[in-house]
Amino acid sequence: MGKQTNFFMGNRDVEEFVQFVLKNKDVIMIADGQKSEEECIVDTLPEDRYASVYFWNKSISPFPTFEYIEKRKCFLIDQIVSEVVQFSRMKSLNPSLLDEGRIWIGTAYVENDAWVSKSKRFILWYESLARWIKKQSVGKRDFYYVMKEAASWFREHGKEVIFKE
Repeated sequence: MGKQTNFFMGNRDVEEFVQFVLKNKDVIMIADGQKSEEECIVDTLPEDRYASVYFWNKSISPFPTFEYIEKRKCFLIDQIVSEVVQFSRMKSLNPSLLDEGRIWIGTAYVENDAWVSKSKRFILWYESLARWIKKQSVGKRDFYYVMKEAASWFREHGKEVIFKE
């Protein structure tokens, strides 16, 4: 089970969102695929736009669980059991296309045949990040919040956005 907030963001929108999240000094940014758990903690977004990053708020959640993947020789975060917010960025490599991104959390998982819920504080923190996206958006397209730079892209390419009043 989980929650997600979908969006269209341009590069500047992404930078503003990440700055907002990391303004809280207890939030750590994590990128998987590193050779050690320590290397997974990063200060900047990976250049690979297909890579998701995760935000961990150490003041409300335990240290995330990592799994070493022998075949790939790297560590991946276990986002199902860990209290982390997945941030998937825009994935378009073609300037004439704009793909969606999202923030996502798992709210519960199964362990020993029983559902385990994640903490209320963690879910409330996720909801505060989702509220920021909704508040900063200038409109919607389908089920996606459209941020400022993305809205400019849509206008330039003659695509419809339902703007807030």
